[in-house]
Amino acid sequence: MKRHRDRLFCAVVLVGMMMVAITGCSSHTSSSSGGYGGGSASASSDVAMAPQEDAKSPIAVSESSQTTGVVPNEAESKSVEENGDFQTQANENKLIKTGSMLMQVTDYDKTAQTIQSMVTAKGGYIESTDQSFYDGELMRGIMVIRIPAEQYDALRVQIGKLGRVNSETSGIQNVTETYRDLEASLKTKQIEEERLLVILGKAEKVEDLIAIEARLSEVRTEIELLNSQMVGIDRLVRYSTLNLDITEVSGDIKPISNNLAGRMKQSFIQSMNMMVRALEAVIVFASAMTVPIVCIGLIVLVVLLIKKIRRKMPK
Repeated sequence: MKRHRDRLFCAVVLVGMMMVAITGCSSHTSSSSGGYGGGSASASSDVAMAPQEDAKSPIAVSESSQTTGVVPNEAESKSVEENGDFQTQANENKLIKTGSMLMQVTDYDKTAQTIQSMVTAKGGYIESTDQSFYDGELMRGIMVIRIPAEQYDALRVQIGKLGRVNSETSGIQNVTETYRDLEASLKTKQIEEERLLVILGKAEKVEDLIAIEARLSEVRTEIELLNSQMVGIDRLVRYSTLNLDITEVSGDIKPISNNLAGRMKQSFIQSMNMMVRALEAVIVFASAMTVPIVCIGLIVLVVLLIKKIRRKMPK
């Protein structure tokens, strides 16, 4: 019986020790597994956070790249467009150059031929020429030259070397705004023409057709007028105008003096020439009016004679 109790006690003790060992192992295992699990959880959380941060960072980078890259490009593109518009406007400016030269030469025919060759070589043409004689065999001529705008200055310099230039003027007229107004009016009229054509195709009544066709004819006339005005401006812009007044003089041409006495003498000679030309013009006009004056005088004389005869007749 005593042995049975001892064995039971030993069994209980063994079972208790086993339970304690099992409990310790399980607690150790759970603590170890909890430690590792916590570490893995924290690691996984760190890893999970890291991708989120990495996922956010590219967005931040892309946003920063958009902020620092795209906006300046847009600004640069705008500035380029603005510069391009400015250059386009500068290139599209409509400038009309005109000038005049009053000069003296010793040989009019030779000078005129030389000027003709110069103008032709530079791609221009002489629009009109008016020649006349004075003081016997001396000639005076007025030329209107049309020359490409880029050759205008060079031609003036070359012509100035053919004789003595007494006076010279040059000017530029900016007709850009006028040209743009014509362009805007032309576009408006063209749009109106298109709309009238559409309405004309849908019209059914005769009176509507007549009214639309009448308005369409007016619009087309206005379009042709605007086109002709724009073509005229383009022609004046492409070809500058130079008016030459050339006077042939006898003897050598002396340069214009810069001192007071020389300028007074030159002014006196010019004024005398103007008076002589004015007197010549009056004489020519009087000569041209001689026949009409004689006819009017004869008519007045006949009328007076008739009145005198009627007075003498008995009543």
